[in-house]
Amino acid sequence: IREDGIDCDLVLTQGIEAYYDQKDFEKAVAGLDDMRTHAPHLAEKHTVYSDQSYLQDILKLSSRAVGAIAIPAASMWPYKWIMGVLGPLIDQDKINVQTHTPVTCIIDRTEDAYATVKTTRGDIRASRVVHATNAWLGRLLPELRPFISPVRGNVLSYAPIANGKSPLGLGSDYSLWLRYGVKDYDYLIQRKDGRAIVGRANTGRKAVGDDSETDLSPMSHLRGFAHEALATPDADVATKVSHAWAGILAFSQDGIPFAGRLPFPGRSHQWVCGGYHATGMIKAFLTSQMVAGLILGETPDKEFPRSFFATDDRIRQLRISLETGEPAEIKARL
Repeated sequence: IREDGIDCDLVLTQGIEAYYDQKDFEKAVAGLDDMRTHAPHLAEKHTVYSDQSYLQDILKLSSRAVGAIAIPAASMWPYKWIMGVLGPLIDQDKINVQTHTPVTCIIDRTEDAYATVKTTRGDIRASRVVHATNAWLGRLLPELRPFISPVRGNVLSYAPIANGKSPLGLGSDYSLWLRYGVKDYDYLIQRKDGRAIVGRANTGRKAVGDDSETDLSPMSHLRGFAHEALATPDADVATKVSHAWAGILAFSQDGIPFAGRLPFPGRSHQWVCGGYHATGMIKAFLTSQMVAGLILGETPDKEFPRSFFATDDRIRQLRISLETGEPAEIKARL
């Protein structure tokens, strides 16, 4: 981002994972101890806090918090970053971006040199077609449809109060993951201008692909969490909400993205890169880089998880998982 001079509100900060359940906190600390054995260079970047005075007075967490783990983190405005990447490429005629152009189907014959991508504005012929639609992969790939669920996530923006202060009573030198229980957490990004972005809210969210609406229970939670989870929010913080919106997450059957060449008949010119399973940005960067390298004939880095590949064996395990109700066998080998 800095090398390309992209203005996307990038802030290098500290990420605080705040725990409100003692067992979850102890499990996280045990995991960190295990990391010290196998990846000490990563473990040394983490700091554990359990002192109540530090949690409440410095991190501004409520008395419900039982501990926290700090790691280096960053925040940015994804849309600004994407536009900063694509804009110069479009200006230099290096890429052709067609917005509002739905693909209706793909005709792909092994004996042909190209696949034909049919859209509402005409046909495109390409020797390689990459499905990078994340939660919507199943629309054009019915073979993957049973294994990927679009889920609507909900987000609020809290406007700053007087003097640019946060209505949540937080400083801007850290962001928060508020972990209430297993797979139950919110994220909170405190911007330097006093505005706060809060999202996720597991309870009551829906497995739908329509982001034109928000959900009642998650929005109610996001408006009311502050007085339970934080130490010093503004008394009428719920009235400071300035914007509310939704976005679609991609959840996969085994919790792993899909990457690489598709193994299905009639897909000989097609590749996949998506299904990032919730916190996808941390997976998307290197996954897309790996897929691009494969298309160019490069060998994937030995450290890239082979479990990400869309192989016949993985698809078979996913089908078994759906039929039996048992978790898919994940071969997370490198």
